[in-house]
Amino acid sequence: MDLASINKAFKSNLSKEAPDVVFFNSIDSTNAEGLRQLKAIKSGKSLEINKVLIADYQTAGRGRRGRAWISPKDAGLYFSIVKKLAQSPEALQGLSLVIGLAVCQVMRRLGIDNAQLKWPNDILVENAKLAGILLEMHQSFGSCYVVIGIGLNFRLQRNDSAQIDREVTDLSKLLNPLPQKEMILVALIEEIENYLNVFMVEGFAAFQSEWNSLDRFIGRQVRVESGLKTLAEGISLGVDASGVLRVDTGEEEKEILGGELSPSLVFL
Repeated sequence: MDLASINKAFKSNLSKEAPDVVFFNSIDSTNAEGLRQLKAIKSGKSLEINKVLIADYQTAGRGRRGRAWISPKDAGLYFSIVKKLAQSPEALQGLSLVIGLAVCQVMRRLGIDNAQLKWPNDILVENAKLAGILLEMHQSFGSCYVVIGIGLNFRLQRNDSAQIDREVTDLSKLLNPLPQKEMILVALIEEIENYLNVFMVEGFAAFQSEWNSLDRFIGRQVRVESGLKTLAEGISLGVDASGVLRVDTGEEEKEILGGELSPSLVFL
């Protein structure tokens, strides 16, 4: 990973918002490291933090809902953004959807025209997962901080894919020529920063229409589960202005704040 070119691009394009970049050859999890750094704040006051933690290999990569994120060496782009946010946690509903939208739009600009979203924040190509996002909040001395973890499949080997319990794809299968990781990273950070700037002022409502236009499962039969419990089954109506998923069960319209969405029919 060429940190010099990354820093140069950030300073040129993000000016005052350019993050500090830290690279790890190997680490348990960039999200775990971000949280450790936040919890280590002992000054007794709020600190401005804007970092990007990158790893070539994660020994204990984390996904949503306690899942492992398989993170082999050189197989993916694994990084976390660590930022202080002005809003309270209550005002950040929909933030994870905005991050997923930013990542999806970068994938489409790279040439993956069929990149789409799966609520709340997976990036799919057809039904195969290309990228995932994990957001974790931390409050310290009255301030709210967020760790935004992103895993993007870059060049998975066959034995890597075999360890993953769902269909996956990667950039090497979708793009030719394959862009450099540094270029992709810079594009993702810049787009996320742009989307965050709008979100902080206008909330998720500014992105509702755009998100629904890229929703893989809108208008389709879905099931939403939390653990062993089925929260809703019916036709997905997309998300509302706060990022809540709406499902028409045939008897009522249910609003879902959290859970795991999956198709309840096989799509041909």
